[in-house]
Amino acid sequence: MKKTCGFLLAIIFMIINCAGPKIDLKFNIKPGSVYSYKVTTEQQISQTIQGKVVDMDQTIIMEYRYDVKEINDQGNTVVDIVYERIGYMQDGPLGHIDYKSWEDNKEIPLLAQGFASLVDQGFTMEISPHGSVVAITGTEKIIDKMIKDMDLPESNGMTEEIKQGMQNQFGDAALKETMKSMFSIYPDRPVGVGDSWQATWNMSKGFPMILNNTWKLKEINDTEVILDVYTKVESNKEAILSQMGGMEMSYDLSGEQSGSMVLDRVTGWCTRSQLDQIFEGTIRATGEMFGGQEGLEWPIKVAGTVTIESSVE
Repeated sequence: MKKTCGFLLAIIFMIINCAGPKIDLKFNIKPGSVYSYKVTTEQQISQTIQGKVVDMDQTIIMEYRYDVKEINDQGNTVVDIVYERIGYMQDGPLGHIDYKSWEDNKEIPLLAQGFASLVDQGFTMEISPHGSVVAITGTEKIIDKMIKDMDLPESNGMTEEIKQGMQNQFGDAALKETMKSMFSIYPDRPVGVGDSWQATWNMSKGFPMILNNTWKLKEINDTEVILDVYTKVESNKEAILSQMGGMEMSYDLSGEQSGSMVLDRVTGWCTRSQLDQIFEGTIRATGEMFGGQEGLEWPIKVAGTVTIESSVE
């Protein structure tokens, strides 16, 4: 009996050791640190509108500067974030568009003007140790600049509608959701290789979606933590895609994205990531130009890759 118990204890000991160490993975960057953070989104978009195939290739590059200011009394990290460089490239029905803020642009393409207004603008983020985005502030001045740069006539009745649309894309609430998708990735317990955790996000701004996320810890080494990432995507059908000038658009999309993330073992900061995504479904538009309330509906398919590259300055 003693030999049997000893054998079982040895097996249990081996299992525990094989499972490896558990780590407490948190958002733990230090005041005074400065990070560069580049997000590149490449997408191939295909639509069939009234029998006509409309294909478009699109690349958006957003380069941020994260300046870590303090850990406040609540234990949250306060970070000033600035849009340093932005690129917007597109090939499609409107021809070729190529805007890069780091190059000389004699004339900024119309579709890139909103992005151009973001350069050197910034906002402040407060984020908890578990990656919860507590608050975003300072976007109102960004939107005011975007409106000013559009140089709309003072009597233009669409100015308020345009501002509301920009709030939906770049306002405090919208950016809070965007930053959540970048940073609300940390588990609520110590984890080891093979462990996984989940979270569901209801995104209501920009392109409203429900994201069902799963992260799995793939590898731990002396400096890095490597995660496998999988997200099932569904439409947030209660949200409206956009409203302007009597036009209303909504959509029904589903799909998935998968890939990997590499985090710094000490700070929890994402140093690099690649996620491949594929979505498809339908877009519905109503309004006078789409036949009134009856509207128009057409299929859409999106395939793309989102890449993150980051480093300490």
